[in-house]
Amino acid sequence: MVIVGLGGQTKDALTDLVVSYSESDLWFYTDFENDSSLEFFKDHNLNVLVGKGKLKAHFSKGNNDFIAFIGNNIAREKVVQDLKKIGGNPTCFISQSAHLNLNYLALNVTNTIVMDNTHLSANVQIGEGSVIYTKTSIAHDSVIGKYVFVSAYCAISDSVIEDYTFIGLNSMIGPKVHIGKHCVIGANSYVKENVKDGAIVAGSPAKIIGYKDGFGE
Repeated sequence: MVIVGLGGQTKDALTDLVVSYSESDLWFYTDFENDSSLEFFKDHNLNVLVGKGKLKAHFSKGNNDFIAFIGNNIAREKVVQDLKKIGGNPTCFISQSAHLNLNYLALNVTNTIVMDNTHLSANVQIGEGSVIYTKTSIAHDSVIGKYVFVSAYCAISDSVIEDYTFIGLNSMIGPKVHIGKHCVIGANSYVKENVKDGAIVAGSPAKIIGYKDGFGE
């Protein structure tokens, strides 16, 4: 299994990763020789691949499963698409401490990440490439689109979060709320009204404080 990215998300998941896989089966990949986190992984005698040439050679041996642990939604999707072109097979990671039953929900397995101590209820849908971070609860009938990032300690119930949206730390999304594509929900927000595509909202209750480039009223 190749873990793409050596940043904070990979380090946050590292303990769980070595529980789910043996250290010898894990390979940690970066594009950059000067990656600031490279020393940590080498110092702990973890397998490291640097540069796309070495990664392609690794894939060619049949060891082509990978998971991109990259926080930025757009960048994560691009990496997934790029590595598929050189033979990679994006798969999912579900922490063994996550509380869910795959018989009762729909989870796309393409680079989807469910971190430790999360709770996913019945009839939840999780789209391709989305990340559900530590101690977050996604309650019944919620729909999470593709390449969404839901930060730690969030609560979402019977709501829709569309593609490429970022939900900040410790936020609550009220029932029946519809959050559009490419939105940013600031940390510690309580969202109780629908949010338009590209909106940046924050506060409790959350209010629009701006729009991402290319979006607006």
